[in-house]
Amino acid sequence: MVDAAGSPSRVYRLTVRDATIDVVTEVRSGARYRCAACARDVTGLAWTQPCLCGETYRARVDMDETLYRMPDLPGLPRFDPLKDWRIKYLQLSWNVSSLDRQYVSAVRLPPDTVRATVVLALRCCVDLADWLTAGPEPHTVTARDLERLLHADPLRVAADFCGRSGGTGSVRLTPVAFAPTSRFWIEHSLPGTKPVRYDALDLVRRCREAWRQYLGSHAVTLPRWEQVEPPAGVRQRISPTSPALS
Repeated sequence: MVDAAGSPSRVYRLTVRDATIDVVTEVRSGARYRCAACARDVTGLAWTQPCLCGETYRARVDMDETLYRMPDLPGLPRFDPLKDWRIKYLQLSWNVSSLDRQYVSAVRLPPDTVRATVVLALRCCVDLADWLTAGPEPHTVTARDLERLLHADPLRVAADFCGRSGGTGSVRLTPVAFAPTSRFWIEHSLPGTKPVRYDALDLVRRCREAWRQYLGSHAVTLPRWEQVEPPAGVRQRISPTSPALS
């Protein structure tokens, strides 16, 4: 028997509680199956037929990547193995800590440098939501919960800045006048209301804390930066997992 796509297929008859059902199985090129217990080739067996050793679980081998690709339909999740949410969270922590150091720098930094750090921190606050749903982990986090989180303060300000929340709010960065170091206000405006000003460092700290509370309440273990002591004469470096930067 050959199906509509031209692939060979077999028909097996299955009897369950006096009911007879015809089961059609397909054998397609590019994907083969082995018994999970004894590694016999069971590609041609029906799914309801056990291996000679009695095992019914099969392991897929020689998989054709196009055979199991997610269909290109709108609205379906896009899983990206390169988007590890822990990396994005560490980026957020790093950017917040960098802005903290820039605010207390003994040398007045160029405003563009500080502004760039503020923008990176705000984007990380929003991008983290996308990275959390880029793969199957963590399983306790849902896309609907993340959307609600981005629509609530303080993350709503960051989402409006990135044009993510879908709202009508607008955000602009303005330098703080007469500050000892380069600092910025984040001005958030909603239709029919007066603009609200936030100190940039205070807002990104609150956004990071909002993520910490949300992930912690969902039993997600947060990654940390860890300060690594270098050998004598070797320049200091930083590796993932430092309480000082987390």
